[in-house]
Amino acid sequence: MPYKDPEMHRACARESARRARQRDPERFREIQRRWRRKHPKKAAAYAKTHWAIAKGMLVRAPCEACGHEKAEAHHDDYDKPLEVRWLCKLHHMEHHYPNRDS
Repeated sequence: MPYKDPEMHRACARESARRARQRDPERFREIQRRWRRKHPKKAAAYAKTHWAIAKGMLVRAPCEACGHEKAEAHHDDYDKPLEVRWLCKLHHMEHHYPNRDS
């Protein structure tokens, strides 16, 4: 039976993924390794962005579209890892999948 509340569905999916990672952590490490090999520029940009945030060189900002405080870093160019746009989850998905039904 589908959830009527999408947030409840997301919470259950996150919990299910967390349990799966705990049951077989090596499988998930291998999935991550394969992804990093397949997408080296993305992986490097994510790592540099995470490092810059941790060191205080890059400061998280609200979503540039709606002002929501919880925003994600979006890279328009992976060769410039510290040049990011801050978008909330909704606007980040809309940016990548503009024709997707919400």
